[in-house]
Amino acid sequence: MIYAREESQIALAHSHLARLRREAAERAGVLWVDRVRARVALAGIPPGTRRLEAQLEMLRLTAELDALTGGLFRDALAREERTCTDLEEKK
Repeated sequence: MIYAREESQIALAHSHLARLRREAAERAGVLWVDRVRARVALAGIPPGTRRLEAQLEMLRLTAELDALTGGLFRDALAREERTCTDLEEKK
């Protein structure tokens, strides 16, 4: 069997990209579950410093999800940024 050396390099690159996609999907899944848990916890926190900290954690999780998914969480990120700004102004 005869093949070009570039074919093996392409196959290796394809394998590497597949692994990176799989890792990103796994990380996105973990972040999504963490975000849902944070949202549930946030609902039970009264206004104050702890609520702002919890909202900032939601913002962090959403920003990371947005980055991993190429902007799929952009609208949620904008909403959570506004909420954090509003909470900060009320302090």
